[in-house]
Amino acid sequence: SSGYIQAKRVPSPLDPFERTLIRYMIRYGFQDLFSYTNEETGETEIWKVTPYIISDLQNDEIEFQHPLYKRVITEINSVFEQEGEHLTRYFLAHPDAEISSLAVDMVSEKYQLSKIHTKFQTIESEETRLPDLIPRALFELKDAITSQNIKRIREEIKQAAGGKDSNRTA
Repeated sequence: SSGYIQAKRVPSPLDPFERTLIRYMIRYGFQDLFSYTNEETGETEIWKVTPYIISDLQNDEIEFQHPLYKRVITEINSVFEQEGEHLTRYFLAHPDAEISSLAVDMVSEKYQLSKIHTKFQTIESEETRLPDLIPRALFELKDAITSQNIKRIREEIKQAAGGKDSNRTA
């Protein structure tokens, strides 16, 4: 079960950011996100949620660290074209129990949120806010990766300096 895998793996500070992006892809992957005009053809083209997220990550050469999320994004990438609007259903019915239960969690979160919001009709749904939320989620993941890299470099410098002259600097 996933509890067992979690026990072996030390959680990474990147996990929640990766999870958010996976959630957007499983829940809204086929939805239109942005339209733009292709300079060469003059045609209006549409970025859907999944290709937008995947191409943004690839442009910055970012690979997910979490083993489960990594498996899911690889699969989303390969089935997106054929599954399209059935992406959510595809993952809910996934033969790998770990993947299907992750999808169930991500889809049921939606209903909890919408129940709370029904009292306050003015609150925009997550769905209508995706053009803000998705670029922000990508930025937050990159920001977290940068922080992690800085922290790692500081540790390495400390260790390199450590060894011999730690007594002298005291």
